[in-house]
Amino acid sequence: RYKTFYDSLFAVCTNNPRTLQHLARCAIRAAMSYRCELGVQQLLLPSSVKKYLLLEPVGIIY
Repeated sequence: RYKTFYDSLFAVCTNNPRTLQHLARCAIRAAMSYRCELGVQQLLLPSSVKKYLLLEPVGIIY
């Protein structure tokens, strides 16, 4: 049913190395573990960065 979407997603994910931005997000989320939601809200960061850390969708995948 979602074959086209997953084909495009896997093409993006497998042909390019992860960005430093993505790796930093993963490291921050891993460090906060289950407290991620609360912890990110307490950080002194712009709301756009908080949204990124909380995996809120922005735009579409190309």
